[in-house]
Amino acid sequence: MEKIGLIIQIIKYIDLDYNYKIVVHKKKYKKVFFAEPKKLNWLSKPWDQIQESIVNNHKHFIKCLINNIKPDNDGEDNIKSLAMVFTSYDSYILKKEIKL
Repeated sequence: MEKIGLIIQIIKYIDLDYNYKIVVHKKKYKKVFFAEPKKLNWLSKPWDQIQESIVNNHKHFIKCLINNIKPDNDGEDNIKSLAMVFTSYDSYILKKEIKL
């Protein structure tokens, strides 16, 4: 957590724009990046915006299977994320904070 805190202190804030423009604001300047995903010829809108990440995730998973290593994004994390979503619904319905 210390590393994240240090990054937040150095970078004042980040703007994420709808056209893949990322602006990093620091003390006296800002840096602009464009993070448009690679266009894959077998895609159509609106799916073209997310498919590159899915392709990269599958490549990583296959590499992990071949090398017998644990993938970065495993099912355990997904179950925890899903529990968080369902708990947020329960929290809204019950109008109270629920700790996980």
